[in-house]
Amino acid sequence: MGVEDVEDGWQASARAPAEAADDDLTVIRRSESDPERFAVLVRRHGPAVGRYVTRRIGPERAEDVVAETFLVAFRKRAGYQDQGRDCLPWLYGIATRLMHRERRNEVRQLRLLAASGTDPVTAPFTDRVEDAVAARSVKQRRPPWGRVSELLGSGCGRWKRVLAGCW
Repeated sequence: MGVEDVEDGWQASARAPAEAADDDLTVIRRSESDPERFAVLVRRHGPAVGRYVTRRIGPERAEDVVAETFLVAFRKRAGYQDQGRDCLPWLYGIATRLMHRERRNEVRQLRLLAASGTDPVTAPFTDRVEDAVAARSVKQRRPPWGRVSELLGSGCGRWKRVLAGCW
C-alpha cells in the first residue's frame, strides 16, 4: 500500500459531509455528550495528520499511528484547551509523541535482539530445523543394525553379529 493509497483513504473520509460551520473546540465540547460528533474531527484533520505521519515513519506504520492518534485524542478530549480553536497542532503533538514512542520501542527491540543473538521470529523455526538435521545426522552415524536392534529388543546381540557380517 503506497502513500497515494493511504492518502486517498483519508481524503475520501475528508470529503464526507462534515459540520463545517463548527470550529474544532465546539466539536470537541459537543462530542463529550455525543461521542459520534468526534468523527467530524477525524474527517476534517485525518488527511493532514496522515500526511504528517507518513512523511516521518513511512506508509507501513502510518495508518496505525494515525488511528492511535485519534484514539488518544478522543480519550483526552475533555482536557483539550482552547488553542486558537484549531485542534490540528494538538493532534500533531499527539502523533509526534506516538511516533517517538514507536521509535523508542523499535530501538529497544533491536538492542534486545542484538544482545540475545536470536531472532524471535525465526528462532523457533531454525531450532526445529537444526534439531531435525542433528537427528538425521545421528541416524546416519548409527550402525545399520541400530534400528533393527531397537525393533527386536532383547535379542539384539545375536542380530548385531549377523547383520555386522552383512555389511
